[in-house]
Amino acid sequence: MDENGRHAGFSSGSYFIQLFRKSAEMTLLQYRQQFEQISKHSFGLQKVALLRLNIYN
Repeated sequence: MDENGRHAGFSSGSYFIQLFRKSAEMTLLQYRQQFEQISKHSFGLQKVALLRLNIYN
């Protein structure tokens, strides 16, 4: 996490985590899990659309 914090311009990963949690009102893990759910849902919708067009096997 220190590397991600530094990449985002913070000198400390723990400071980045602290600010993220405060501004997003969730932990990084919760954010990641929420993003994964959205991604899976979006992929499912794309698959349904392609199946309707007989493009997806």
